[in-house]
Amino acid sequence: MKTIASVVSAIAVVNLMAILMAAGWLWQSGRLNGERVQKVREIFSTTIQQEKDQLAEEEKQKQQQEQQVEKEKLANRPPLTAEQQLASLQFDNEQIQLNIERTRNEAETLKSNLQKELAAISRERKQLADERAAFKKMQEDIRKTRESDQFEKTLAVYQTLDPAQVKKMWDSLLKQGKMTQVVTYL
Repeated sequence: MKTIASVVSAIAVVNLMAILMAAGWLWQSGRLNGERVQKVREIFSTTIQQEKDQLAEEEKQKQQQEQQVEKEKLANRPPLTAEQQLASLQFDNEQIQLNIERTRNEAETLKSNLQKELAAISRERKQLADERAAFKKMQEDIRKTRESDQFEKTLAVYQTLDPAQVKKMWDSLLKQGKMTQVVTYL
């Protein structure tokens, strides 16, 4: 236990000497003087929260001063004549009317775009329904073809023929536009 205390004491003394040497070097090199030490003490004397509160208070005072200056400007301005007031009101009304018209135009454009999109969706749905119906009809035709006795007989004939001869027969069917029939036999 005594050795641990001795080691800790020695480390503390060495650290203290290192700090004093660093401070002495800073003092001798002109990097440290009483004024700078005082500035560092001032920096660490206030907490971060106190500094934030002080900045917020300064900002609030600045805004109040700006508002006071604006009020003084308005108070120092001479009153408007009836003609000037009327012109100001007309200008304000024109600006309001322009804003209303612009908003209406934007609404009409949005409405038009929405109607176009809805029409496109409707067309796509109809096309999809038509394609589904055609696909189901084709499946039904293929099923009926496969279930027919004629199909079985024709398939048996194709199986007995030479592949080159079958290819020629299928090519002629393809030229006639009977691709579904050829695919069914495959």
